[in-house]
Amino acid sequence: KLREVAAATGATPGQVAIRWLLDRPGIGSVLFGAKNISQVVENLHAAMLPPLASAVTEFLAVNDFSADSGPTRSSAA
Repeated sequence: KLREVAAATGATPGQVAIRWLLDRPGIGSVLFGAKNISQVVENLHAAMLPPLASAVTEFLAVNDFSADSGPTRSSAA
């Protein structure tokens, strides 16, 4: 589903993930790793994306995230 959100926004899945983090209240910066300059450039472009509003809402719903509590996991039976 993350790939669908990325395709709808014209970004890569990594850019959407970084933008999602930047859009969260209380997050001032995001640390990311990169193996080469092209990955650095790609990741920096995430900061230039507009806020993801509806795409983030859909992403949160699909991945069972709560905007306030982060990821949740269902217990294994």
